[in-house]
Amino acid sequence: MKPYTKLFALQINDNGFVFDPTKGISYTLNETALRVITLLKNGCPEENLHIRIAEEYAISLPSAEFDIENLLNTMKKYQLI
Repeated sequence: MKPYTKLFALQINDNGFVFDPTKGISYTLNETALRVITLLKNGCPEENLHIRIAEEYAISLPSAEFDIENLLNTMKKYQLI
């Protein structure tokens, strides 16, 4: 499991509004992205995210894997993780 310490610096509300105080930038997350971040912050291993998301949103495992990989890559691009 990777430590996602940068996530703990973000201010996130229940509506998916994210503020990065280190950069002074705001972002908006969709429901699924918000859930993935919540799971990571609560210690869910990255390798289990697709299983949890597939179950919770009733989607296929390959679809969940693809979506989560895209989300994590985007978050890395913006240095949020």
